[in-house]
Amino acid sequence: MLSNDFRIHNFSERPMLPIQPTDRKWIKPSRGVVKINVDAAIEEGKMGLGVIVRDEDGFVLGGYGCAELFLAKRR
Repeated sequence: MLSNDFRIHNFSERPMLPIQPTDRKWIKPSRGVVKINVDAAIEEGKMGLGVIVRDEDGFVLGGYGCAELFLAKRR
């Protein structure tokens, strides 16, 4: 499978572009605004999705998550 070829290449070869370390943290929104963060992943017939909603204090107002199996169509 092509994705496995890329993984092997990424482990065995130096990256073409330098890896830039980043400091990632949650940045709170303005007062009266909510922030919605979404993340998703797809791998070999599986898909996962997560959503979280927070207010300006970081209080969780709601969220959603799911995982599904699917069959990808080959071209």
